[in-house]
Amino acid sequence: MSSFKLIDELINKLKEEKDIKLTKEDIIVLIKNKVNKLKIIDDEAALFIIAKELGVKLVDQPISDLKLNIIDLVNGLKNININCYVEDIDYMFYDCLDETKCYIKLKCSDDSGLINVNIRGKNARLLMDEGIYPGMQLTLRKCYVKNNDGLIELCLRKNGHIDINLTDIHKEVVIGTVNKIIEVKNKKKLIKSILTIRQFNSSNFIRLLLLGNSLKILSEIKCGHSIEAYGTYSYNGYFYVTRLSDLHILGYGNCFLNRYSNKSL
Repeated sequence: MSSFKLIDELINKLKEEKDIKLTKEDIIVLIKNKVNKLKIIDDEAALFIIAKELGVKLVDQPISDLKLNIIDLVNGLKNININCYVEDIDYMFYDCLDETKCYIKLKCSDDSGLINVNIRGKNARLLMDEGIYPGMQLTLRKCYVKNNDGLIELCLRKNGHIDINLTDIHKEVVIGTVNKIIEVKNKKKLIKSILTIRQFNSSNFIRLLLLGNSLKILSEIKCGHSIEAYGTYSYNGYFYVTRLSDLHILGYGNCFLNRYSNKSL
């Protein structure tokens, strides 16, 4: 069982700070229930989680290499691992010259809930170079949980690591003519762009959401250009493109029609 010294500390702090009276036997039952629920072996890790849930901080000791579900995350947890899926990409900033400025903010989920995830530096750049899309499965290693305006967020540590599973990602191709370009900025910094394109040989319009280094194409593209884009559809109806190499300008006006008409012959 967990250190009785830590249990005594929790009992005393609950009484002094929260006016909650629990016995050692009560705490031991809570620990056993938490171990059974989270399928973890370390009783001491369970004790720290219980303390966090009750609003009490014990000695400043991180929980090491603990795999949790999103529903079990509480503010202050450190060095935890989590398996999740990318639901949406809120923000991506790519700097090819200084990777410390690279930053990604995601909404990720598992079977238990949804949480914002922040990734910076080397891991952000590697993830953007690889290509990141809604539906992608990630294993985030060495994360910590912090409070941001009352909501908890998951952050990957500088020495953290990401495992990527691309098996469920099926990239598609969209070909069409740019009808409208919208740039979205945050504090004068370009963070995303929405291209409305009319599909080739169709009257349908599709909204391409450009993120990361795919935004570099905006210096070359304008309305009337025909483009070819590789990416994935998301639940919100956007077609996500996150790499510059997945975008190709085919030409302007008849250049596009000539190229693809010849291909079909």
